[in-house]
Amino acid sequence: MFLSAKQTGTITITNYTGSDDVIASSDIDGSGVTSIGHRTFYCSQISSVIIPDSVTSIKAYAFSGNRLTSIIIPDSVRTIEYHAFLDNLLTTITIGANVAIRDRDDGNKKGTGIPNYFDDFYIYNERKAGPYTYMNNQWVVVN
Repeated sequence: MFLSAKQTGTITITNYTGSDDVIASSDIDGSGVTSIGHRTFYCSQISSVIIPDSVTSIKAYAFSGNRLTSIIIPDSVRTIEYHAFLDNLLTTITIGANVAIRDRDDGNKKGTGIPNYFDDFYIYNERKAGPYTYMNNQWVVVN
C-alpha cells in the first residue's frame, strides 16, 4: 500500500506499508507519480522494485535498508539523492544517462549509497546510460 502527497498535479510516493516486492504505479488518482519520497521504502525488506518511467527524482534514503540486488533506474530519473540505495546488496544496475547524484546540503559527500564506489565509477564513465555490474571487485559496463 502506498501513501502519497499531491502537489501541483504531480504525486510523490511518501510511504509504503508492506514487505512484498514492489511495482510502483505511474499514476495515482489521475496524477503522474514523479518522485519517490524520503525514506518511502526504508527497511521494508523488499527484494525487487519497478520504478515507473514517470519518476524524475528519487529522494534521500528512499530504498535504504532493503534486499535489492539489482535495480533499473529509468531514463526519466534526473536526480538521485544521498543514500537512496544505502544498505542493499546491489550488484547490477541499469541507469539512464546524466543522472545527477546529489550529496547532502551540509557539504558531506554521501552519494547514492550504492556499494563499492558505484557513484564514482558512473561519473568517471561520463554518466553513460546502460547496464553496470559489479564483478571481480569492480564495476564494469555491460555491452
